[in-house]
This record gives sequence, C-alpha cells and structure tokens, in this order.
Amino acid sequence: MELFWTLKATDNRDEIHEYIETDNPSAALALDEFFSARALLICSITRTATGSVVCPAPGS
Repeated sequence: MELFWTLKATDNRDEIHEYIETDNPSAALALDEFFSARALLICSITRTATGSVVCPAPGS
C-alpha cells in the first residue's frame, strides 16, 4: 500500500507543527514523528484472506 500526503494535509501538518513549536519545540517534533510513525503503520497493515487485519509487531 502507498500513502500520499495531499497538499492540504501537508499544509495542516506544517501549521500544527508551527503552532505547537512556538510554546514547546520538543513536543512539536514528537508529534510530527508520531504522525510519520502512524502513516507508516497504516501502510504496513495487511488483510488476510479472511479479511482479518494483521499489524506487524513493533520493530518488525
């Protein structure tokens, strides 16, 4: 599966980062890394032949 960030999503992500960064730069970075990690997780989820969702173990 491929995931593409739309221009609007990228703009929103940038705005969120900039807003939080004003008060807490480390939290802004952590949240941005969280967004990236969740996007990768979405891409790594697969469905079995029965339709069950399978998520890989963390770090795999």
